[in-house]
Amino acid sequence: MDTAGGDAGAADQPEGEATPAAFLQDPVAFLSAIAVKPPSQQSMDQLGGPVSKWFVNKSAANKESSVSPVAAAYLQAAAVHLQETALPAGNAMLEAVATKKEYEVVTAVGVCATLCMDRRGAITGSGILPTLGNLVLNSQTQNANQLSQVGVEFLQCALLAEQYRYAARLVDGTWPRPDMTVNVKLVLRYYYLRGMIHLGCNDFVMAHRCFWTCLSVPAEVCCKIAVEAWKKLVLVQCLMNDGTDPENNKTSLPKSLPTCMGRLLTSSKEAASFTSSFSEAKGSGGTKRSQPSKGFLGSMNEQVLSQTRSSKKSKKIDTESTACYMDIVDAFYKRDKTRLESLIV
Repeated sequence: MDTAGGDAGAADQPEGEATPAAFLQDPVAFLSAIAVKPPSQQSMDQLGGPVSKWFVNKSAANKESSVSPVAAAYLQAAAVHLQETALPAGNAMLEAVATKKEYEVVTAVGVCATLCMDRRGAITGSGILPTLGNLVLNSQTQNANQLSQVGVEFLQCALLAEQYRYAARLVDGTWPRPDMTVNVKLVLRYYYLRGMIHLGCNDFVMAHRCFWTCLSVPAEVCCKIAVEAWKKLVLVQCLMNDGTDPENNKTSLPKSLPTCMGRLLTSSKEAASFTSSFSEAKGSGGTKRSQPSKGFLGSMNEQVLSQTRSSKKSKKIDTESTACYMDIVDAFYKRDKTRLESLIV
């Protein structure tokens, strides 16, 4: 197994690019030295390239504790040099190189956030959140309503640091749209992560809009992010219904739902596993499992409502303040945190 200070990471680098020897010898000291330097493009060059790829190659598959301090040090260095980096004017080649380095560093920041053991403390303490937030709002190459890698990694860092309201305030009033250069995975990540941020703020309307949009993205094959978005959409629709009117207790899906997702939701495996997971999350071993069918989403909603009624012993439910609804959100959110990196990195 690789260690944070070993030189095995150098073997993962493309030909012509070598990981700095100082980084391989003592990565924390290397990054800490960069963090105390004034912001410069030279430091960005050091953080990008082979060093950023070293973290991407580690990714969330490596849970070794030795990587955590290195990831935290990278976040601190990136927070210093991303915020003041100015693109060279009048030189298209230099501008392209600088944009590429920024992309590499921002991508590595998202990976480092998942590699930190103490995510909330490391991410918040590094100062990376306001740095990324500033880039989202004041980028020289894009505006706040343009979907970008920076915006996605900002949401991921905010979610892992549990800074929901901070992130919600920053994205308030924006609804970024992708252009032809943005891939589908980035679009799915953005809307799923933003939906989770709004869910953490108990803003069910915006959370619903985000998960709904995530399921409206055209696709030829299913992916884990879309499946998770479906689960959260069902949950949010349950939270938004008070259970007093049977006509309003029906969950719905976008008309533009990809055909592949439609086929998946009619299969038994995913539907049954979600029902089982829901029962486990609420600790109600006696809950009857719904059989996957056309009425599966409706029966899922009924499970939530019936368990909430049982917990509150009341016929009327206030979805904005009922504690047991929050227990359901917390249960599903805690499940997501444990495997977040496998879904969105």
